[in-house]
Amino acid sequence: MTPASAATAAVGKLRFGFACIPLGLPQPVVRTCRLENATPSRLRELIEANLAALDACLDYVARLNLELFRINSGVIPFASHPVNGLPWTRLYAAPLAALGRKARRLGLRLSMHPGQFTVLNSPSPDVVAASVAELKYHADFLDALGMAQDSKVVIHLGGVYGDKPAALRRLDGAWARLPRDVRRRLVLENDERLYSAQEALDAAERLDAPMVFDRFHHRVYGGPSGAPVAALLRRAVKTWRRRDGRPKVHFSSQAAGEKAGTHGETIVKGEFEEFLEESRGIDLDVMVEARAKEAAALEARDWARQAGRTK
Repeated sequence: MTPASAATAAVGKLRFGFACIPLGLPQPVVRTCRLENATPSRLRELIEANLAALDACLDYVARLNLELFRINSGVIPFASHPVNGLPWTRLYAAPLAALGRKARRLGLRLSMHPGQFTVLNSPSPDVVAASVAELKYHADFLDALGMAQDSKVVIHLGGVYGDKPAALRRLDGAWARLPRDVRRRLVLENDERLYSAQEALDAAERLDAPMVFDRFHHRVYGGPSGAPVAALLRRAVKTWRRRDGRPKVHFSSQAAGEKAGTHGETIVKGEFEEFLEESRGIDLDVMVEARAKEAAALEARDWARQAGRTK
């Protein structure tokens, strides 16, 4: 290792990516339809279009020299709903495997993030059953791509329902009942309203799961008096085992003039510079969550490069 590369390693290397919708591609990334129009033939048409769009996305992300990409959950429309009875993992085994080979060849780490209605700790058995089905779909999709265990499915802890200790006990119970192939993909994330970073970390450590530290959510939830970011970040890093890959974080900034917790068009340079200091000495994968999508990720990468934090 040269002195220059040793110095870069000492401060911690960062890799970057963005979520779901590249703004620089002309075609829609995910097409869907109304539930009443979800016939088998229509679903097959949509899946084929979505897989082709994902193929283009992978090439595009690689051309930008970014290393992370979050796949839109709707790539297989209504995948966890009874209306979609297609054996899609079998029907599309070849194109899915080809997409996975391409991602690995291009050095891309993929992830997914189910929507807000995926709630494992709901008091409703029907909601929990639907949530488990949705998580099974996400795990099956990444498995069909042939991705290693470092390709993750990120979820929040869920709701509170007027009794947080009881909600956390339900989370623990639902987690224990999940199929192993689902559980190995899951990562917990703190949110901006219901569960703090400390609570997400407690759950992750209790469940032997990795935790994605979302700096923006922590700042919104905890405010200026919240626990120090650097300490929380280092605790979160320790939840990632070798099999889970490089620890991941989410970075975003507040949208001006909008409700607290709304992602901004881009990210604030001063906040990112604070993060560079807070994460000094740690290798991390950084998912930039901003409306500008890849432009914000590229800007963050440029700032990190200027600070000697990229490879």
